[in-house]
Amino acid sequence: MNLYNLSSLYSALRIMDIQLDIVEKGWSYPNHQHSYFEFIYCISGEFEQWVNGEVYLLKPGDAILVKPDLYHHSLTHIEAEYLVFHFDIEMKEVHSVFQLVKNPRIFSEEMVNDRESITHWVTNFIEEFKIKPQKKAPNLMQEDYLENMHSAVSILRLHSRVIELISVLAQHFLSKERLQDSDIPPSQIKIAHEVANWLEKNLSNKVKIEDLAKELNLHRSYLSQCFKKTYGMSPSNYLIRIRIREARRLLLETDMPIELISYQLAFYSAGHFSRTFRSLMGLSPLQFRKDKKITMKKMKKSLVKNEPRRINHCLFSSDQSF
Repeated sequence: MNLYNLSSLYSALRIMDIQLDIVEKGWSYPNHQHSYFEFIYCISGEFEQWVNGEVYLLKPGDAILVKPDLYHHSLTHIEAEYLVFHFDIEMKEVHSVFQLVKNPRIFSEEMVNDRESITHWVTNFIEEFKIKPQKKAPNLMQEDYLENMHSAVSILRLHSRVIELISVLAQHFLSKERLQDSDIPPSQIKIAHEVANWLEKNLSNKVKIEDLAKELNLHRSYLSQCFKKTYGMSPSNYLIRIRIREARRLLLETDMPIELISYQLAFYSAGHFSRTFRSLMGLSPLQFRKDKKITMKKMKKSLVKNEPRRINHCLFSSDQSF
C-alpha cells in the first residue's frame, strides 16, 4: 500500500505569530485563553507555564504545547529566553493528535534524535531567518522583521519550516504514546473545557455544579464524569487548584492581607485558605510571600519594564457542591 498516493493534499495551517523574547525576573503574562494552539520553547533560564491549574516548569531545551480554549499564564523567577508561536491546523487527524495529548510538556532529555529533534529545529529556524530576541514591547511578528524578508518566497519558506516542526511534534506525541485514551469522545472533551472555562470565570464566587449543568442542559453526574475523564480530577479539585494559582499571584504581586485574599477567592475562612494553600504549596501563604520577597512596588516596576508582547489574540458552598 502506498500511503503517499494521494489525489490531493490539503493541510491548511494558520500561523498567528512568531516571536523570540527575553524576559526578566518577575515578568508575567496574565491568565488568558484563545482558540488556537500555542507552542513555547525555553532557550535559556527557566519559567513557569500554568495551564488549567497545572504548573509546568520549563528549563533550557524544554517545550510545551498549550491546547485551544485552556486558560494559561506565564511567570518567571529568573531571566529567560524563549521562542513562541500560535497556530491552528485544519487537517483533522493531526489536529486530533494535539487535542488528545495527555502531558503537554516535552523535556529536553526526550529529544535524542538530533536531526529530527525540536531543539535542532528551533536552533536552525532562528539561524536561518536571523530572528533577533526582543527586550522591548514589540508586535508579535515584527514589522521590521517582515520588511527584512526579501520576497514572498522567504515567507513561504518560513511557513514550510513551521509545518515541519508541527509534523515533528505530532510524531513525537504519537511515538511516545502520550495521547489520552481514544474512548473519550470529542463532545465530552468539549463539555469539560466549557466547565473549566466557567470555573475560571467564577473564581470569586461560591459556585454549584447544578448551576452550570442547568445552563448546559446536562445532568450533574454526567457533567462531572466528562470533566474527570478529560482532566483526571473532579471539578472541585480543579477549582481549588486555580484558586490557589490566583492566590499565589496575589501574594506575589500585591500586599493584600491573607484574610482579604481568602475572602476574595471564596474560601470559608482565612484558616481554611491557609490549610489548603499549605497542602498544595508545602508552606503557608505568609511564608510563601516572605520567601519570594516580591513586594507590589517591585512587581509593578518589573511588569512595566517587561510589558507583555501580544496582539491580535489575539470552595464551594457546603450544600449541593461539586
